Amino acid sequence: MISSIPQIFQQAIPKELLNQCTNEFDKCSQCLMVSNGFDTKSKCCTYFPFLPNFSMGHLIKSGNTDYISKALAAGGLLLPIGICPPLGYKEKYQETRFGGDASLSCPYLSDGKCSIWSARSGVCTGFQCYSSYGDFGRMFWGRLGQVLFEMETELSLKLTDELGLPLKAHRDYYLEMLSTDPVNQRQYHLEIDPRDLWGPYYSREHQFYEKSYDLAQDMITVDLFKEQESYKWFEVNVSNSRVYNY
Repeated sequence: MISSIPQIFQQAIPKELLNQCTNEFDKCSQCLMVSNGFDTKSKCCTYFPFLPNFSMGHLIKSGNTDYISKALAAGGLLLPIGICPPLGYKEKYQETRFGGDASLSCPYLSDGKCSIWSARSGVCTGFQCYSSYGDFGRMFWGRLGQVLFEMETELSLKLTDELGLPLKAHRDYYLEMLSTDPVNQRQYHLEIDPRDLWGPYYSREHQFYEKSYDLAQDMITVDLFKEQESYKWFEVNVSNSRVYNY
């Protein structure tokens, strides 16, 4: 169902793909993966996702700022591009079996459910542990999540620049924080002064995120979605007919 895609992404996904985003398996409350070793409470939410600035702005505008405090309490990094996982988190994540370590639980998990469902990240949107349509169905969702992550990355950087913060000087730092295979995160982070990152928005981060969300409305487009490297997979593998009729 289209409602399984966060509203802010729906305007970017081409109509022919959006109509194929059928969340055909919706039994998270009866997680099949628990019998496969998933933690009974955290399940697939043993992951700290990058949440871009515009998504944080969406959540803040919904009237709840607790999301930032939850992320910070879990060690998250409050950056102009958004909230990133804690230093060392990705290394620990790579060393564990996905779904099996509750200490890696997402800070936005509440009572076994996602508390930011309407603004969840691209990676989370694209995750399907099971598809009634087999490997191709899982691949479809996985590729969708990758395109959305690439789009989040590009847009969060653009918004940081558009709102007047020094992007060029800190671009390498941001990309290292977003890397799925970090090498020098700690060294980069030690060299960063938060006041330099945030400039006039230092201690006014909420306002920056809200402005990011407002500005993003006209920047999240189908063209932006199609510009991403991983979109090529859809051009090659998905026709305009229903993706699962193969």
